[in-house]
Amino acid sequence: MNAAEPLSIQGHVDAAFSGMRMTPALQDLKEEVRANLTARVSELAGQGIDLQSATGQAIDELGDLSQLIRDVADERPDPHIVRVRPRPSFVVSTVALSIVLVAGAVVVGLAAGRVVGLGYGILAAIAGGLAGGAITFSSLRQETTAHYPSPPTRSALYGLATGVGLAGVGLVVVAVGRWPDAPVVGVGAASVLLGALGLVALGASQTNRTKEWALAAAAEQRGADRFSQDPAAAARFGIYLITIWIVAIAAFLALSFTVGFVWSWLALVAGLAASFILLARMLFPPNSQPDEARRP
Repeated sequence: MNAAEPLSIQGHVDAAFSGMRMTPALQDLKEEVRANLTARVSELAGQGIDLQSATGQAIDELGDLSQLIRDVADERPDPHIVRVRPRPSFVVSTVALSIVLVAGAVVVGLAAGRVVGLGYGILAAIAGGLAGGAITFSSLRQETTAHYPSPPTRSALYGLATGVGLAGVGLVVVAVGRWPDAPVVGVGAASVLLGALGLVALGASQTNRTKEWALAAAAEQRGADRFSQDPAAAARFGIYLITIWIVAIAAFLALSFTVGFVWSWLALVAGLAASFILLARMLFPPNSQPDEARRP
């Protein structure tokens, strides 16, 4: 390709965008048009067409760009939407804490399999819980495009409940894998319940953090599921769900101390099945009918 060919493309593109106040969107469009023209000329030249004819054909195929340029120039962002990027310190700390969380989970698994000692497993469960709680706290303290930051006290309570719950899960896994270290199971199960109750209480008392423009957008595209239409049903579902899991974990512990882990895990399976049944019943109650059927 000779030197004149790119200049003819450049001149055509510059002429098409002349007189426009160049915005980032228009600059991106201009570069895209130039790249597409250059690629098309190369393709035609590869078919044996001389460069001058190939350039003219590519420009003709592109057509009039004026309407497209005007459309892009008229696009203006909603003044109510302020794009918020995560702070670099938040990204770095979240990555570091995630590594700690994953490493803790690995050590917990090794301790459950008796590859490392019980003490290492307990420390890993606690470290993983602390990392998960810290991630939760810092995430809630960040302003996002759609949400305001959560208050410090509420963020700290969310982080505490999450950390206690995660640590409890790790302790239960370690102890079950190293049976008969039953006391650790009791501590872990109590931590899981405490964390779950804390999260349910915080969720039930949650105040609005969503920005006005996001609320307006959600109102225009609101889902048809029962929870979004009936907040009271969503609250009842949370209460019923935590009750199911309190009973399931209590049954798991009771069976573990009496008949052993060979049968006690069935209590957790029953809790999971009951949770899915509850979800189905809450979302689709038996007396629900399509809108058409309710109309006289």
